[in-house]
Amino acid sequence: MAHSRPHLFLILFLSSTGSKGFGLGHPPCLFSPASHPPVPWVSERRSGVAMGQGQSGEHLAAGVISYVVQAKKAELMAMRRHMGDAAKKKGSGNTMVTRKQFHQAEAAVTLDQSDQDIFDRIFTLFDKTGAGTVQWLELITGLTLLTKGTAEERVLLAMEVFDVASEGALSTGDVKRVFRALNQAAAAIGDPPLTLDQLEELVETVFASVDEQMLVTAGATTRIKFAGVIAEFIAHPILEAYLTTVQ
Repeated sequence: MAHSRPHLFLILFLSSTGSKGFGLGHPPCLFSPASHPPVPWVSERRSGVAMGQGQSGEHLAAGVISYVVQAKKAELMAMRRHMGDAAKKKGSGNTMVTRKQFHQAEAAVTLDQSDQDIFDRIFTLFDKTGAGTVQWLELITGLTLLTKGTAEERVLLAMEVFDVASEGALSTGDVKRVFRALNQAAAAIGDPPLTLDQLEELVETVFASVDEQMLVTAGATTRIKFAGVIAEFIAHPILEAYLTTVQ
């Protein structure tokens, strides 16, 4: 892993407290196009720039944090494996991990110390009950929001991380959970998330509109081959309309 890099932004992130995220300008709130910058996992895709760096000059917390975070796909995948194994030891179907188990997963992949500090804060904000436990798959999926890359790259990574079976396909329910995890991570760091109704519509309409060749049906379950339809999610009218509003 890359060496630790002290950074002014890291001081700002870690100096904030409570549920107001990282204190970079606005607290978590519902989607409001009239008063907030773009959702963090949507880039100014026409220009091909990284997420969080819009042509308007606005810098989202996610975009800023991505300059500090060193973890990439390999580290997140390794952490997923360690946390999944830890959860399984508690019994079949267990979906929770403790903060200690999360720290053990970080240590196992030798994360940069600044990454550990940031991820630990995200863990705290994902811990809805304050019991020191989180849904491990949602947490590791949400952390993909903080990696470097375009909107397409981050959404693809989020789905790859969530796809524990590495089958390249996710159900409607799975994809909704992916976007909810990204949404929760956005709220955790103070960037404005979308409403749950918008996320539901986003996923449902993409599933309904893609070519049948991109769908895999087994019994009553239909899954989407997500790698081939990431652009459809990014170009969805909900996101397009929002980008048009804020630019």
